[in-house]
Amino acid sequence: MHATLMWTISDFPALAMLSGWSTKGKLACPTCNYDTCSQYLKHSRKMCYLGHRAFLPPDHPFRRDKKSFNGEEDHRPAPTSLSGIEVLEKLHDFNNVFGKGNKKRRQNNEDIPGKSKDHINSRYDLQEMGIRKELHPRKDNTNGKAYLAKSCFTMKPEEKRLFCTVLKNTKLPKGFASNISDRVDVDEMKISGYKSHDAHFIMHYLLQIAVRKELPKNVSLALIRLGNFFKAICSKVIRRADLEPMQIEIKEIVCELEKIFPLSFFDIMEHLPIHLVDEIRLGGPNHLRWMYSTERKMCKFKGLVRNRHYPEGCIAEGFDVEEFLIFGSRYLHYGVKTPFSRYQTEDDEDVEKEGDDLSLLFPKLGHPVGNGKKKKGKTFTMDLELSSKVHRYVLFNTGDEQVEDFIKEHKMLIDSNIRSNAWTRAKSHSQESGNWFKEKGKNVEVPNQLRWLAKGPNRVATKRYTAYFINGYRFHTLKRDYSRKSQNSGVTLSATTDSFASARDQNPIDGEVIYYGAIQDIIEVDYYNCFSVVLLRCDWFHNEIDEYGLTRVYFNKSRSTDDPFVLASQVHQVFYVADPIEKDVYYARNKVPVDLYDLEEENCPNIGDTFWRELSEDIIGTSDRLSDVDMRWSREDIPVDVVDMPSDAQFLEDTTMGTSEEEDDFDDTDWDWMDADD
Repeated sequence: MHATLMWTISDFPALAMLSGWSTKGKLACPTCNYDTCSQYLKHSRKMCYLGHRAFLPPDHPFRRDKKSFNGEEDHRPAPTSLSGIEVLEKLHDFNNVFGKGNKKRRQNNEDIPGKSKDHINSRYDLQEMGIRKELHPRKDNTNGKAYLAKSCFTMKPEEKRLFCTVLKNTKLPKGFASNISDRVDVDEMKISGYKSHDAHFIMHYLLQIAVRKELPKNVSLALIRLGNFFKAICSKVIRRADLEPMQIEIKEIVCELEKIFPLSFFDIMEHLPIHLVDEIRLGGPNHLRWMYSTERKMCKFKGLVRNRHYPEGCIAEGFDVEEFLIFGSRYLHYGVKTPFSRYQTEDDEDVEKEGDDLSLLFPKLGHPVGNGKKKKGKTFTMDLELSSKVHRYVLFNTGDEQVEDFIKEHKMLIDSNIRSNAWTRAKSHSQESGNWFKEKGKNVEVPNQLRWLAKGPNRVATKRYTAYFINGYRFHTLKRDYSRKSQNSGVTLSATTDSFASARDQNPIDGEVIYYGAIQDIIEVDYYNCFSVVLLRCDWFHNEIDEYGLTRVYFNKSRSTDDPFVLASQVHQVFYVADPIEKDVYYARNKVPVDLYDLEEENCPNIGDTFWRELSEDIIGTSDRLSDVDMRWSREDIPVDVVDMPSDAQFLEDTTMGTSEEEDDFDDTDWDWMDADD
């Protein structure tokens, strides 16, 4: 029983039953334990958990900010968790009373208007604390009404439509998530029927774009930082060096949320994220411990049931058969497709056997996707200009030391013979290197593969594909994506290149440049049956980082038109989310291969930093963007709400109720918050 409970994945309420620590009331947080900062809201009749400034450094400016928080400075030390010895001492001679206690009183919510946490009772809580005077209810004793100013996080109907439009029009890579657009109703301004994984995906990738222009800057930036934080902690690989910046970031994020949302919003679930980084330190990345993999496994077991009278026997028998097949598949040759000898994608048929491509320069890492003619590709003939561009890029990206020496030799030759500016010399070096290397290969003894590389590609035996699978990504051309609900044509490339300010620039800067583009064509270039190279012909666009830390890509501004090709093995996949207001402006969102896992540097010293492991880019430095934000708690551009004032009997009940250690289960969250305003 102890082992079963230890390895059971349970939710937070189940923690109270398994550990004995109540997850409700004053001391709901098992990590903060007796130092939990809780407060009972008399009018909202619930516990809230604030005081997150105690987790900040002692010299943080938020600690001295009275106006934005509860009207007082906060210099308390951060709560400390109990050690194992302290827990054992507290449980010594503890008398455990089994069985159910007195039945808890149920709350009557008939008089609570709607299900929003920003209701009139929460406004009276603000009034009683004497904070956020802009949001205090204004009474009209003549008609018994109260006027409530709209909070800063309230959306107008047109802003709600823009929010829904972002989710509705976004195309996602195949297999990355469910079709979220089917869950969105733009006319009704509602999002309904989505699963928990969809909520995770929206927070990680789409929330940042959806709120960027629909909410005030202080609100949208706090939500963007929150989404980036959850995206970081849910990554497959988290480096130890990233944990401390993530811990600092979530502390500031929760304090920012305290400044924006009503007190009744902060139940225990809004407090727990502040401890997630410590949980990662203790138990590793979150994706190894969440329920998605377990739920998929249980769904698979459920599918094994053939006789509903004996479900356990069916599952055991089906599991034994699967284990037997897996064991036997380990002894089959590579030509037989098994879970251990094929790519983990549904369209990979007839993958070539090992040893078919023995090229050391360009080993075949992927395969075309499709059925019949699409998989075999369409043969076409390249013209001289296209062949020259292809060969130039292949030559400069072989990665072979001997080829690199030839390239350096040609560059030195150009620099010594041409007396011109750096731009002209670099252009001549790029355009003339192919012909020079071809003549060099005739006069110098080189390996057989370099001799065929110097000769150039076979212009006749070039194949064109519409889809290709490589490095865990499934790439499509723009033409193939146009009629589909998924988006697989976005690519990004991180390259080290010489950057010229202009044609007259004599001092080019050698640095790393990140390119964003879309695939127009996928071609396989043949070097006379010695080896072949798969390249992507892309349209590259100008990009910039905006004030929110998001990557904006301008589809109406092209770049690098003379160098459109890139090796298929060099790029990573991105998908683009359209700006709901500006035309031809998109936001690039990075995608990590679903079926690939990275390695830590300490386990594999030779592995370098990969693109999807740079977690700190989204979570470092975002707090500086709030320095020039004017903090307002209400929106004057939206009409106020007119509601009935609570009766005297309700106020009397609130004042005599007192603080309850065990709260009721009533949750007044408005899940249909996208309803149109009256």
